Amino acid sequence: MGRLVATTVAVAVGLSSCATPAADPMAGALWAAEAEVVASLLEAAYDTGDPYEMARFFTAGGTLDLTAWGLGLATTPSEVVSMMEEDALPTGCDVDLQHLFVGLDGAAIWWYSYDENVTRDWIQTYTFGDHSRAASRAFRPLGAPHRPPALEEHTVLTLIDRYLEAWNGGDPAALEDVYSTSAVVIDDIRRTVWRGLDEITNRIGDDAPVQLGPWPSVFTYRSGAQVEAIVVLQTDGACPMLEASRWSLDGDHIAFESTYIHVPSARRCLNDLEDGWWATFELGPSLDENVTGILDSGGLRVDLVNASASQMAFARWMVDRFRSAGLGVPEVRAIWFPPSPDCHGRAGLAIESDERYRGLHTIRVCTDRIADDETLSGWAPSAIAYGLHEIAHVWMLDHLDDSIRTEFLDRSGLEIWRGSEADWHERGVEHAAFTIAWGLTGTEDATYPIRPTPDCDELAERFELLTGHAPITRCIEIEGSE
Repeated sequence: MGRLVATTVAVAVGLSSCATPAADPMAGALWAAEAEVVASLLEAAYDTGDPYEMARFFTAGGTLDLTAWGLGLATTPSEVVSMMEEDALPTGCDVDLQHLFVGLDGAAIWWYSYDENVTRDWIQTYTFGDHSRAASRAFRPLGAPHRPPALEEHTVLTLIDRYLEAWNGGDPAALEDVYSTSAVVIDDIRRTVWRGLDEITNRIGDDAPVQLGPWPSVFTYRSGAQVEAIVVLQTDGACPMLEASRWSLDGDHIAFESTYIHVPSARRCLNDLEDGWWATFELGPSLDENVTGILDSGGLRVDLVNASASQMAFARWMVDRFRSAGLGVPEVRAIWFPPSPDCHGRAGLAIESDERYRGLHTIRVCTDRIADDETLSGWAPSAIAYGLHEIAHVWMLDHLDDSIRTEFLDRSGLEIWRGSEADWHERGVEHAAFTIAWGLTGTEDATYPIRPTPDCDELAERFELLTGHAPITRCIEIEGSE
């Protein structure tokens, strides 16, 4: 994809009228200008409330941890979308980026949201690993209105007092009440690391005086026994700077401290700055274009979009069922898995003529629950039924004529093949697609979701009418089959 500034600026501008404009790509000479572009894209995703744009940051893998808001941990793009759709999350045109702090492998962004009734500050950390793998964690502000501090926040408050007193007082012994004996302090922008209390105390007297930064300045995170804090600090001296100090606590002492530098402060006050994660960061593709695998079946290329390894195997299994039954290779050019905007309120979708694939057939399989160790096939019965159902829609487009459609309607006691004048469960095309899915599934796992369910022999005869072949599912082997 190349450098981020050259390739992703248009994304933020084009999201909606309330999206935050991206940074000027001509500002590339400024240190960390690309990091500002990434931040603007994140802000645009919040501003538009577009969960799919936010999920793009996690298509390479990684986690979104919103435990601080009671939303838990998302480990897949689909879970990120679900999280972004929660009412607890501030989205819309009223999310602003207050401050951007960076380290060489990550960032801390101070967000501010507002509406006519509520304002909210929070800090979100982002760590960018290989292939732009992102891990993000939200920290909630300490001292926010109408919320009494939790126990761990009282610990952080008293620790801050000791921290400021020790560093400003010049007494090395005072740091014993701040850091654990084996604490590590890292400031990678300034290329410094101190390991152990002895090395940390040797810094006393070298640093400029420090005080808390803008209110609320203290943000906390807790998951089980793990307690972290982000403390925004103002360093005084010849060139005052803002910093965000991230603490991992061991009881009431700091076990690990890392520093994120305020980007404008670094440009103003520091020299010989190194490039960090932003120099190689590449935003993941749109979730409508996130081809994660390719299935080659009988010479037909099938793009698998947003597919995990398990979903790739499931797609291959579905296509092979058609071949095993003698139906040939269905002309499906692409199979989408969640997250996809097309999946809202649907179990699946078949598109007869997809413009993204030059008018060819594509389908959506709109379920995350694919594997099931308790079935003979290894796949969840609902995923089988609806996945094969959508491919059957595509197969029927290319193989059924009017005479077969009419005969199927007569045999099924239905009046309409497809169309809005009939309810979904009264359309012949849906019954036909589920009939084909049933016949391809296999005896142990076969289901027919539309009630009342025809008996097995009737379904087998309908399958043969539609396809000209006997079903893989065998009625003689099914006791009490529906």
